Amino acid sequence: SVWSIGWSGTGVEMAFPDRGTLGSPALIDSGSSLIVLAPDIYDHLLSELQWRFTNCRELSEQQIVTCDCPPANDLSRIPSLVINIIDENDQQFSLCMSPDEYILESMDPMNGRSTCVPALQRGSSSQPVPLIFGMTFMRSFYTNFDIGNNRIGFARSNMSPLPPNAKCTVDAAPLLRRAIWVVSVVVTIFSVIFACYVLFAPKGCCHWLCCCGKDEGDGDKTRNPL
Repeated sequence: SVWSIGWSGTGVEMAFPDRGTLGSPALIDSGSSLIVLAPDIYDHLLSELQWRFTNCRELSEQQIVTCDCPPANDLSRIPSLVINIIDENDQQFSLCMSPDEYILESMDPMNGRSTCVPALQRGSSSQPVPLIFGMTFMRSFYTNFDIGNNRIGFARSNMSPLPPNAKCTVDAAPLLRRAIWVVSVVVTIFSVIFACYVLFAPKGCCHWLCCCGKDEGDGDKTRNPL
């Protein structure tokens, strides 16, 4: 099952908290050409991707979008697609698809210009599962259907431009977020320790500080009479 799907380094993803640790059901379908997403998932992901291209237009019959390709077909500024999978041990791992894998190059028959087509297709609310991964996905990952054990295995294809153990995350700034988390934990621990000290320390342990401060003040008054 799928825990979430989103774009690397953007903070934009679609998760399924209502499903808990089960995640969202999905299909691996060699009969589908593209990645077919339920309407709400498709709209959420495409809105983040579409502004990175120019002159995008919707092909309503195919339920896809086609855009002008960047200069020199440079896709380096386009994020990777991050698919977070839940394995049989309820652990998450990510499957990454680079822009070269999910952006398909086509030719506009009207003007003969090169166009870029994200391999995402708007599905319907009545489709059997919210996510259907077709041949675009299967070209990036060897897929092993283990019928006997009711499971599916994935291994990155040799044709993929990414290395076998490629890691990706949706977090926009993972190091900064981790640093903020560490600082907040330290502050919380310090606050708890200080609160316990105030509540449980002996009542007279700090009295000498107050007395010393008072005596010093009295001394000053003695040395500087009116």
